Amino acid sequence: MKLNKFKNTILLVYLAIFLFGLFVPFSQSFAQSQSSPLFIEAGKLALNSGDDVFIAARTWNLGNKDITFKISSDNGKTFSSTVDGVTLSGGGICTTGSVGSDYKASCQISFKSTKNGTFILKASLVFNGPKNSNEVTLVVTGKTTEIVCTPPKILNTAKDACIDPPVPIPPETPTPPVNTNTTYTPLAPLPGLSTPNCVGTDGKPCIDTQDSTKKPNPDDSNLCPFGNYLNIMIKLIIGIAGVLAMVMIVMGGIEYMTSDLISSKEAGKEQITHAVLGLLLALGAYLILNTINPQLLSACLDKLPQATIVISPEDTSTGSSTSLCLSTTNPPNPENATAGKLTLNNTINKEYIPERDKLGMQTGVKLLITAQAAFEGFSSTPPPGTKSYKTKNPGNIGNTDNGATVTFNTLAEGIKKQRDVVERVSNGSSKSYKIGSKPTCALGNEVYNGYLYQYLRIYATGARTNNNYLNAIIGYFKDNGKTITPKTTISEIYNLK
Repeated sequence: MKLNKFKNTILLVYLAIFLFGLFVPFSQSFAQSQSSPLFIEAGKLALNSGDDVFIAARTWNLGNKDITFKISSDNGKTFSSTVDGVTLSGGGICTTGSVGSDYKASCQISFKSTKNGTFILKASLVFNGPKNSNEVTLVVTGKTTEIVCTPPKILNTAKDACIDPPVPIPPETPTPPVNTNTTYTPLAPLPGLSTPNCVGTDGKPCIDTQDSTKKPNPDDSNLCPFGNYLNIMIKLIIGIAGVLAMVMIVMGGIEYMTSDLISSKEAGKEQITHAVLGLLLALGAYLILNTINPQLLSACLDKLPQATIVISPEDTSTGSSTSLCLSTTNPPNPENATAGKLTLNNTINKEYIPERDKLGMQTGVKLLITAQAAFEGFSSTPPPGTKSYKTKNPGNIGNTDNGATVTFNTLAEGIKKQRDVVERVSNGSSKSYKIGSKPTCALGNEVYNGYLYQYLRIYATGARTNNNYLNAIIGYFKDNGKTITPKTTISEIYNLK
């Protein structure tokens, strides 16, 4: 009875190994010796004219092989040695060394160009008939000239020009730093998950080769560390299966030789048969996958693209919403902007303008915030009025369609907040309107330069679909004897008298 339970247990182990092999890439362990991909990489891809860069080539389990390099330039020329200012060492040929314990062999050449342009460097070798190849693209540009600004001027990197520094603002109360680093660093590297000859500036192995402070050795590349770790486990499991099969065969042979009963002899033969079948099942997954395609299921899971999410800091000084991006179907076009017609309702004329005039502002600020209040829908009709009217927030500052609401005690406070927003934008102290930055997706791929049309897109979702908001502002200024354009800066409007 106990023997039968032990047999059943062994059979279950074989079956589990077979099922495990169908879903785990056994071919990673064995296909490496049969396929011979060629990998190349450059020390850097963007070069200055006259710079040298080393190009490393690596093969799997192929030693003492000649690798041929050819260069294709953007003018259509193809060559493999020194031609017209481009130098490739060794006549464009290097020979890999002996295969190491990690089944890799490598060699390298140097590239140098005194001419600017884009060069495609292609490496190839012939193995067992078909040609294996790979390529990298190198861009050579002229050396840049550093711009030096005379104090107190500062460099604006977006415009490559010297500008006046922004007006300093009182320092805010510092917020304690929050540690957002959730990366777990193991105390000791797992087998196969580190680059052996990669040492960083801190003297530790390059477990994370994406760390900018750690530069891997080009002659040593752990191209698939997670796959290597699986290979170790797979070889171990197959070895265990072979040992168990031998144990079962020996037990079945002993039972067959030591028993005189026909039934026991049949049981011994059956046990030997089952052991052999179990070993075949353990190896069956590899044989099936390797027959179909040696590269099947050989993906390197640790080389998947890294997703990066950038979250812009919240700034309640913006207008009705900053949650929607620039329209892709009907985007606004400042080049086609015209002077529109903005009609002020009774609430603006009878309540808003009298309170605004009590605060004493320059003409440009008064016209801008009045036009924005009218376009944001500040009105007492129909009762009890629009959201901006009920909250005494004529500019809808901080109010969003998803429920966020900012309320002021008096209309005068709401108008003061409008004026303060324009003032902060004009002097560069608003976090959402930094010159030379990309504050939100409301600008698409544009850099914020302080223009009126850019300010409106960040301020309100209504300015991100068409030119209606922008046209209304330009037209209201024209009706009051002032001329502005979509590229008039908010600073210029603020100082308009």
